[in-house]
Amino acid sequence: MQVLYFTAGPDKEFPLPVEGWNHHQQNINSVGRFNEIVGKEEMGYLNDKFRARLILEDDNKYDLGNAVRVEIDSKLVGYLSRDNAKIYRKSLIKLGQANVIGECKAGVAGRREALGKPMVYRVWLDMLPWKLQIDESRK
Repeated sequence: MQVLYFTAGPDKEFPLPVEGWNHHQQNINSVGRFNEIVGKEEMGYLNDKFRARLILEDDNKYDLGNAVRVEIDSKLVGYLSRDNAKIYRKSLIKLGQANVIGECKAGVAGRREALGKPMVYRVWLDMLPWKLQIDESRK
């Protein structure tokens, strides 16, 4: 399947939050190997050097025919929100690319509530589903 590379452009980096990250903490942690590099006394962490893939998941039982799965290193890290998934799919159709895998830069931010508490990670994407811009440098 063809891969299209997207970017949010120069306006704002990583504007799109990934949903469902709380269910995929182990996968997020493993792609970044955060347990190995984040010190126990650190309250926050940020890494913006990842690539995420956006995969249309038509058979998702919670959002049939609409879900967009987000993976980093072939591991599920979350989904686009229902609204953003609909917009993303419509934008792909407008581009004449209804059945592709999207790819974009991704950032992972971690935060602790307090020392001794586990780090909780969230994922953000460097793309806008309502304004898909193909990253010409990646063609």
